[in-house]
Amino acid sequence: MPSLESFKVSSVRSDLVFAAHRKVENRFLLCRLTSISVPRLHRATAPIASTLNQILQYLGSGESSVQPHPPATAPALEHN
Repeated sequence: MPSLESFKVSSVRSDLVFAAHRKVENRFLLCRLTSISVPRLHRATAPIASTLNQILQYLGSGESSVQPHPPATAPALEHN
């Protein structure tokens, strides 16, 4: 049976995920940002869980939300 402490960690991470999702509305983009960031920012001396929590805190508390790039438009062709 899981301890009460493990439930606390789960609820905290869940709160971090929901806070990050408010800033990054596309859930697939949020997953991609997180999955790319963890290996890049992870230090060997720190637990992976704390690295993940720090990334989610950063994404959830960011000043500006992540905006997708506008779609590229093709250059207008001149008709003769």
